[in-house]
Amino acid sequence: MEKITLICVYDLLKKNYPRHHLLKSCNYVGEFTSQPIYDLYYDVNQNNVRLIDGNTSINFEVYEIDDKVIKTLNFSYSAHKEAEIRLHSLNKIETPYGDALTFYNNVKLGSALNVLTNEQIKSFFKKNKIVNETTKI
Repeated sequence: MEKITLICVYDLLKKNYPRHHLLKSCNYVGEFTSQPIYDLYYDVNQNNVRLIDGNTSINFEVYEIDDKVIKTLNFSYSAHKEAEIRLHSLNKIETPYGDALTFYNNVKLGSALNVLTNEQIKSFFKKNKIVNETTKI
């Protein structure tokens, strides 16, 4: 029997986002807004959003995933041990649903961070047609 793990997602893995298909077979548990202890950083060079320490509340979705999905996500996020540069690591965080994993930035960032609020992320995704007007971020 496969081990089931909770994962929190904050970026393109969320419902109605382009990479959600990676979680399509997973059980949706719920969503929550974190305490203001994170920031989202948009990395224009890697074209992805990174979770870092900060002072913003982040909207997360929580899913139940198995080892197969974890391996797929690790590869997708360059978090697997064989990656040349591990861009992310899976860190455990507390959620209203119990402890869960989330992808956390794993590389040193420059001093001039492009930290975005939830509204700025939403605006960026809509402007670049990554999501539509009705997508909940």
